[in-house]
Amino acid sequence: MSSRPGRGHPRPGGGGTCARGQPWPLSRCLRGVIEAIFSAIGVAVWVEDEEDLHSVTATSGSKLRDGAPSLDPAQVDDVIMGDANGAASASQDAQRRFPTATPVLLAALEYGWLWTDAAGRLEQVDSLLKGSDLASPRERARALRVRAGLLRGAGRAPEAQVAEAQAREGDPNGPDSLYEAAALSLVGGDTLSAEKAFAHCLSRVSAEARCQRGQVQAQLELDRVNEARSAVDAWKADGLDVAVLDGWVTLMQGDPAAGRALVAPALADDARGEPGRVLPGLAWYIRGMALGEEGGSVEEADVALGRAMRRLAASSDPLLQALGGRSEAARIRYGAAALAKERLGKLDGRDADPVVQLLIAGHFEQQGDTEAARLRLDRAAELGRESALAHYARGLFYYNPSTQSAALEAWRRYLDLGPSGPRAERVRQRINRL
Repeated sequence: MSSRPGRGHPRPGGGGTCARGQPWPLSRCLRGVIEAIFSAIGVAVWVEDEEDLHSVTATSGSKLRDGAPSLDPAQVDDVIMGDANGAASASQDAQRRFPTATPVLLAALEYGWLWTDAAGRLEQVDSLLKGSDLASPRERARALRVRAGLLRGAGRAPEAQVAEAQAREGDPNGPDSLYEAAALSLVGGDTLSAEKAFAHCLSRVSAEARCQRGQVQAQLELDRVNEARSAVDAWKADGLDVAVLDGWVTLMQGDPAAGRALVAPALADDARGEPGRVLPGLAWYIRGMALGEEGGSVEEADVALGRAMRRLAASSDPLLQALGGRSEAARIRYGAAALAKERLGKLDGRDADPVVQLLIAGHFEQQGDTEAARLRLDRAAELGRESALAHYARGLFYYNPSTQSAALEAWRRYLDLGPSGPRAERVRQRINRL
């Protein structure tokens, strides 16, 4: 088979095609594609937009079937996106790893591999939950979590909470449950508890990639960059591919150029339609933020953050969805100034995230509107009581003779969260001088 499918793919059972936009039941089409991949590796995976071919990437090391091999979507990447020249060995490997197509189907629905329409993906998950294809409690719980993520992304939080509770009840001790609990704590602003929960997840499943990513994100939001650096270096020493996490930590340590360089291979893989070890949206996010921090090309930063936003929005993972919202705000901060007002009006409630508020504050400060910047920084600190970055930025804003008391209050709250690294050291020095 070619490395990219044509307009349609034969439907299992004979007759018809599963072309994009055709009325066949999509779950049957999807299963047909997966079966074809198993028999002849080398078919690229597409989304509804023909011009937006995504690499098949993900960050989960959880076992999706009791007693089955670990179905890490990073391994799915290697198999599904394998070179056609290695079709025979890759096909055998796929058959060994994936006794049924259902886990791959769930991963495709979770990460938006085949299409980006969230409503269509939700319909497919509901169809799976009503059918008999989910062979174990853990598999059913995974489907419920995918459903919850899609509902939450659609603004249907009460329904999402019901699905999450059902998933926890069905598989309370699985890595999915551990990750979900930690991720929801982090999104909810309970950053200290989230960091502990991610550490607990990793104590149970040391190579669980989502919990590695979550732990790094929690540590960076607490500005514990030294701890994040130690964790990433330890994973690298164990031979794990954590280049994108390495780039993220490097960016937050104040070296955006080096951070960009570390994520460049993942972006090259994405451009070629090859597999990466994490969702490419995170790598694009890091590149866009790095370009913005460097003061580089506005156009390049805008493009990178736009790609990040689209890819991250396709995920049902709450942490990746949050980064998607930050990508939107970062386009206001670092992107085309002429579009900032229009984009600001389209944040659709994402401004409940303190980091989004920080990015918008940076935009207003850059435009010389210090009062609007102040209001946003105060709001960020109010929303993010455990956001070290919010308290640090607010203290920096108030660091002048007429508002010293506000700076001290902000920085004391910052230091109470246990930050490490160069920003924490600068704050301690400045407090001593006040």
